[in-house]
Amino acid sequence: MTWVSEMSDDNMMTPILWRELSTSEEKKFRAAARACYTPGTKVDLLWHPVYLHECYRMNKEAGILKKK
Repeated sequence: MTWVSEMSDDNMMTPILWRELSTSEEKKFRAAARACYTPGTKVDLLWHPVYLHECYRMNKEAGILKKK
């Protein structure tokens, strides 16, 4: 499982937990990002990390982020 934290209204860190995805679920999440996300638009850090990673990859492919 993946842990991240977000800041709540009372400035307390609240853990958020995402479950591990199976290989087929990961493919579906990546396909959903490809179908729904437009490179260069805002991302929500509450999206699943696999979805966010695909958005990041799309931004790199579009030349919006510099390749290392």
